[in-house]
Amino acid sequence: MVKKSHETTDAQPEASLEGNALFQSLVDNVPGLIYQFYLRPNGEMGFQYMSEGARDLYEEEIPVMVSNPTVVFSKVHPDDAPGLQSAIQASAATLTRFKWEGRFLFAGGRIKWIQAASTPRALPDGKILWEGLMMDVSEKRVAQELVELQKMQLISSAKLAALGEMAGCIAHEINNPLAIIHGKVDQIRDLIAQETISPEDIRENIDRIELTVDRIWKIIRSLKVISKESDVDERFEEVAVNTIVEECLELCKGRFVSHGVEFNLSLAPPVQPSNVNPPAWGKWF
Repeated sequence: MVKKSHETTDAQPEASLEGNALFQSLVDNVPGLIYQFYLRPNGEMGFQYMSEGARDLYEEEIPVMVSNPTVVFSKVHPDDAPGLQSAIQASAATLTRFKWEGRFLFAGGRIKWIQAASTPRALPDGKILWEGLMMDVSEKRVAQELVELQKMQLISSAKLAALGEMAGCIAHEINNPLAIIHGKVDQIRDLIAQETISPEDIRENIDRIELTVDRIWKIIRSLKVISKESDVDERFEEVAVNTIVEECLELCKGRFVSHGVEFNLSLAPPVQPSNVNPPAWGKWF
C-alpha cells in the first residue's frame, strides 16, 4: 500500500492510521485536525500522521510539518510554549489524557487559539504515541473575552454609580461639620469685636470645634481605609471588631440619612481583637 505524503514512512502498522478511502474521507471532513504525535525515548518528538485539516489550521503544507515538526512548534506563542511542553511530558510520564489550549502566532501578528486533546499509549519500541484532535477555538475565546469585557464594564459602571452616590453623601457629611466650624469661628470673632468674650466662651467654642474636627478626621480615615492608594495595603494589625464597624458606618452614615433610614447602633462589649488588613476589611463595606 502506498502511504499518503502526510504519514511517516517508519510508522508501525499497529500504530498508524489506515489510509483507505472511506477512512480518509471521514477524517478529512472532521472539523479541525486528526493527528498522531510521538515521543521517542531519546526525546525526539514529531507528527506521525496529520489529516488534511492541518493545512488550514497551521497554514503550512502537511509533508513539511510531518518531516519537520519545528515548523509547528515555532508558531507556539512564547508565553504558552512552556505549558505545552509540560503538558506533553506529564501525559507521557503517566500515560494520561493530554489536553492543552494555547495561542499560535501567524504572519501579520495574527493569533489562533488551538485546543488539542489526545490519548497516549506506549509502543513496544518505547515510543509514546498520542492519537487525537486539534481544533481552532479562536472564535470561542474571542466570545469569552467579549463576555468578560462586558462584565467588567458593568461592574465598572456600577462602581462609578456607587462612587457618585457615596461622594455626594461624603460631601454632605463633611460640609455639615465645616459649617459648624465656620459658625463657631464667626461667633468667636463677634465676641472679640464686642469685647464680651470670656475664657468659658472660648473653651466651649474650642471644644465644639475640636469635636467637629474629630468627626471630619474619622470620615477621612474611613476613606483612607477603603482607598486602594492606602499606604498600609500589605500591613496586618490587630483591630477591635467594634472599631471596624464604627469606622465603616461613619462613612456610610450619610447614605442612611439620604434614604430616610434611621440607624441605631448598639455594640457588644469589646472582644478579642482580630488580625486584619485595614484596606481589605474596609472594602467589604
